Amino acid sequence: MESNIIVKGKSDKAPFTVSIPKQELLEFFSYAIDKAQAEYDPDLATSAGGFSTALFTSMLGASHREAAGWDLIKDGWNLETAKTVFESRLERKTGGGVTIEQRQAAWDIKAEGLRQVGLTPEAFIGKRPVAKA
Repeated sequence: MESNIIVKGKSDKAPFTVSIPKQELLEFFSYAIDKAQAEYDPDLATSAGGFSTALFTSMLGASHREAAGWDLIKDGWNLETAKTVFESRLERKTGGGVTIEQRQAAWDIKAEGLRQVGLTPEAFIGKRPVAKA
């Protein structure tokens, strides 16, 4: 039985959800990686077609690599580190690893500064974050 992967996202700010057979998605990725590699040009700023660069940076973004202490230039590729960094991306459900208390504290600091100059915080930084039910 073939499994599907559900892809949720936004395209031109319109939400979408699509179910793709896992094997077909892997075949597409393999095709795109092979095509990008065949077109590789060391003089280009990024990978040909941008595919491998986009795939890599969307899954292993600079801020997540930095948080894990992974310097690609110095350290090179490391599968276990890549898995750890990707795992940290899965924490997005809780605000990218930032707790509600941390978000509230940051809001409170900004709000206090605005209040000190006679401004209403909600008008400038929105409502104070609250925990989701």
